Amino acid sequence: MTNVTIFGSGNMGTAIADIFKASGADVQFIGSDGQGTVEGDVSSSLPSTGADCC
Repeated sequence: MTNVTIFGSGNMGTAIADIFKASGADVQFIGSDGQGTVEGDVSSSLPSTGADCC
């Protein structure tokens, strides 16, 4: 089984979760309060610029 953790449980987060759940994945959320657990590998869909941020 695939585990997916979504950061954000609002409209977009729940819509994305529905797609993963339909494919049989187990979905967890981490909300704005920071509560939740990340299971498995962590990856980002943000582009890497190679520059230091902030």
